[in-house]
Amino acid sequence: MRRLREWHARHGSITLGKGGVLILVGLAVAAGLYVLIVRSPANDDQNAIRAWFASPSGGGAPSAVVRKLDVSGCSYTRYQRGGTPVFACAVSFEGASFTGCFTIDDAEHVGGGWPVSLAGCSSVRWDAAHSAFVDEATGEPPFQAGG
Repeated sequence: MRRLREWHARHGSITLGKGGVLILVGLAVAAGLYVLIVRSPANDDQNAIRAWFASPSGGGAPSAVVRKLDVSGCSYTRYQRGGTPVFACAVSFEGASFTGCFTIDDAEHVGGGWPVSLAGCSSVRWDAAHSAFVDEATGEPPFQAGG
């Protein structure tokens, strides 16, 4: 304890000052923006759904096609499949869009297509044979991959 008092007498207390406080506030704001923008649920949903379309379950869409998919928003449908919430998501590709239903568990485990079909949701997956997205219920492509 004596050494602590001696050190304090020589060096004084540590203060941040106005500049230090501003730096800490700036870092807190930057961290908050990172969480809101980069790690937002919408971003996580989009990445998870893109990964699902690239997976064998989603048809194995090529990465060039998957990068062009835009998931503008997902809303909870009040349904569950196997204890996992089902979300209706607006998905667009090169100007055309559809609403697909997906099970999303912490934006890491996604299911979609025909097993998660609800009224108002298209069960779309990638059809490698035709290089197109296909609605499994109708057999018709809601939009063609291209350009």
